Amino acid sequence: MRIAVLGAGLMGAALATRLLALGHDVAVYNRTAAKAAPLGALGAKVSETPGTAIEGADAVFIVLVDAEAARQTLLGAETLPHLAGKRLLCVTTTSVEDVVALGAEAARHGATMAEVSVMVGPEDIVAGQGQFILGSSAEEAAFWEGVFATIGEWVHRAGELGFASQCDKAFIAPFVFNMMGVAYTAAVADRLKVPPAILSKMLTNNPVLGLFGASLVLPLIEARQYETTIASVDAMRSALGMLVDSANELGISTAPLAPFVQAYDTAADLGFSGSDSISVFEVLNPKS
Repeated sequence: MRIAVLGAGLMGAALATRLLALGHDVAVYNRTAAKAAPLGALGAKVSETPGTAIEGADAVFIVLVDAEAARQTLLGAETLPHLAGKRLLCVTTTSVEDVVALGAEAARHGATMAEVSVMVGPEDIVAGQGQFILGSSAEEAAFWEGVFATIGEWVHRAGELGFASQCDKAFIAPFVFNMMGVAYTAAVADRLKVPPAILSKMLTNNPVLGLFGASLVLPLIEARQYETTIASVDAMRSALGMLVDSANELGISTAPLAPFVQAYDTAADLGFSGSDSISVFEVLNPKS
């Protein structure tokens, strides 16, 4: 199958890597071409424009920073002539309203759109351990379920376009709490002089205390270097905003979220907006 991947960030690169390993013909576009170069070395065709990437593609994965970036990329003058007949998949984190509106725009130009929420990290995708929630029309469900059944361990269709984003709202909280849990535990452990090796074993290999992503981000914390590995501070602030909005809509107290919002806002004020969200460690345990 010929698959285009628009966006070569952490998740886009992971999906492209997995698709290449499965033997698909993969074309990749990224606004910063250098980010796509490693995928070219793996056998992907690195395209200079999104239009050339999707030309002739059986499926198009949109893995961009937000809904506006997806809209501009898909509906740009260079891309529009290639949209008719394309199966588009939104992997970008969006609101329900944004992805439904994007799907309507795509339909006006002869394309169909589905969405998928990725419930694991990039390293899990590469290892073939992906878990996905699908939102699509009933007519398109079999196609996308077939694609994702080979990419990962399971895919579950939640309903029509927008339903995967709806489900996403329920799972933002554990992700946010989990990352803060790593940072908070690391801050306390540092103050108590807990050896880093013990901290790592407890947060990565312990069946009770183990936390998602700890193996990736603990070395960053120890070195106080915060290259984006899982999600940036800005991405976490956006996720928290969605969580607060959802809680307000549902009549659920947002009081427990206030310290999280404040901590990530402070991290942004300190200049960590584009750094990994684990840089909130600098708020909890500033360098003396």
